[in-house]
Amino acid sequence: MSIRSGMPMCRTTRMRACGILNVAADRELLSLRYGADLTARQIAELLELKTNAVEVALHRALGRLRSQLEANQGSRSRSPNRPCPQAGQ
Repeated sequence: MSIRSGMPMCRTTRMRACGILNVAADRELLSLRYGADLTARQIAELLELKTNAVEVALHRALGRLRSQLEANQGSRSRSPNRPCPQAGQ
């Protein structure tokens, strides 16, 4: 439901309202694309979005994930006292 009007919102509107910084939406899209191995077209049909909107959202989500991973990698290399985790732990 829309916060202002109390009217139901369609899925497209909800996705737009989430904005580009919504981690849950990123997780959902990336899970569908890489976990469920769906194409952008299949995801678009499932979520009732345009294929191009899904492709753009996936591209942006991957960019945000890449930035987070690089930032985490950089912070680990700056703290030499932190031991590296062993495989299997």
